Amino acid sequence: MNKLLLSIVAATFMAVPAFADDFDKTGVSVTASTGNLSFGYAAGTHADFADGADVFTLSNAGPVANVGLQFISNGSTDDYRLNLSKRADLTLLNLNVYGVAEAHYDFGDSFANDRLVLSPYVGIEAPVFGVTPYVEIGYDVSSLEGDFLDFNNQDSYAAVGARMSISESVELNAQILNKMDTDFDNTDREFVVGFNIKL
Repeated sequence: MNKLLLSIVAATFMAVPAFADDFDKTGVSVTASTGNLSFGYAAGTHADFADGADVFTLSNAGPVANVGLQFISNGSTDDYRLNLSKRADLTLLNLNVYGVAEAHYDFGDSFANDRLVLSPYVGIEAPVFGVTPYVEIGYDVSSLEGDFLDFNNQDSYAAVGARMSISESVELNAQILNKMDTDFDNTDREFVVGFNIKL
């Protein structure tokens, strides 16, 4: 089992130099949380948004599902996203397999009519020696603007990364994010550094 976990850690960090010369942008995110409430800022760190967009998030982890509101500012374009998500976890040996059902309601300057986006994703993580490497893949389907019953494939993403506590209240999350099209062909690659802070 230790060999498996060490292999996952090694694969995670070996991926970084392999892609280092092919990053389109480096993203950064900071999330502060207290209790069930969290506030975050991110730039160039989400598969759905433009690299230059500034994304502000307010969310609450409820007993049934998580709800949130995002404000996305990209130059002169301002958009909004209402989020609803639910996560399920399954532990297999020392591996944690998780899946998230997520839905977004998008509106703002970029849309002639509002749209609904379904964004499920799955991942595997394995804590070892104070570091939690993980891999994750997700897929988006989006309603046609103004027609919430007609959906088309939108895009997809894959991520490989690792989380590590650097203090009792601060966690570092380093990630390689591959934005992909509906056929899982790479369209953009970013190196993302995130900080999760517990207040």
